[in-house]
Amino acid sequence: MTLAQIVNWIALALTCAIVFWRGRRPERFGMVIIIAGFLATPLVQRVDSWYAPQYGILAVDAAALLAFIWLAFRYGCYWAICGAAFQTVSVFIHFAFMIAPHALYRAYYFGNFSIGYLVLGSILGGVIFERATPVRCRPLPWPRPSSASGSSED
Repeated sequence: MTLAQIVNWIALALTCAIVFWRGRRPERFGMVIIIAGFLATPLVQRVDSWYAPQYGILAVDAAALLAFIWLAFRYGCYWAICGAAFQTVSVFIHFAFMIAPHALYRAYYFGNFSIGYLVLGSILGGVIFERATPVRCRPLPWPRPSSASGSSED
């Protein structure tokens, strides 16, 4: 195990402890998504050649992206929107690597590695900054219904 992997697992463990100690239901769901991704990634990665596209990791990242999008619509938390945005970047990094694997090897490796820290940071932000806001238990209305007075807030 490399030093970067050890630091990654330590960051995951600390974030997990904070989220399950002080987080609400949406943050805990998000942490479960990240833990599932951390556990599934070594099972699906190709270690024979790092210059070959990692389709298994792409599938794990895409599933995490869909889960974060679901969380963002289900609970309306800003951290879930940020987590979905970071996961989108991670998925796009996979597609960019498929186009030019030898040219983008370092960007692929370090980009996907660092995106995990950003997603962990977004969940910690949810625990810290959104703790006082009420959790929505239904999907957000889209498009926004018009107000009863007829005035526009936009």
